[in-house]
Amino acid sequence: MTQNYHKSRYPDPKDWVVSRHRHDLRRVVIQHSEGVPLSAWIARLKRHLARIQDRRPADLLAEVRRFGVIDLGILAGREARRIGERLRGQGFDVRVEDASFTSYLPMVAGAALLIEDAKEAEAFCLELIEGGARVEEIEG
Repeated sequence: MTQNYHKSRYPDPKDWVVSRHRHDLRRVVIQHSEGVPLSAWIARLKRHLARIQDRRPADLLAEVRRFGVIDLGILAGREARRIGERLRGQGFDVRVEDASFTSYLPMVAGAALLIEDAKEAEAFCLELIEGGARVEEIEG
């Protein structure tokens, strides 16, 4: 059930600006190459990836033994793609998975309305947009 917030408690939707921020994020996962001894694979990976230089080989070894991969976590899209391309060029099996999302921030009269729940914020902003609010697109 749509609550029609803007009709009952807030200024006219045309007075609002909705900031729609597209967050370009990726998860980078490096798969262990079958048939390559783990210690040699980890040493080679450390030579090519500065991001894991400070991690102890024993910790990396435990991660690969447990999961079969080294998960670099979620990174900015551009950096993740760069790392993936560079490591693939060195013969590593790399997955770069999309973890992107869109967030919304409604603003009126120079002030932002902070809605902590992302789904509620999205619903409210989409309703404002339907009602004529101006949208500012932000990529990042």
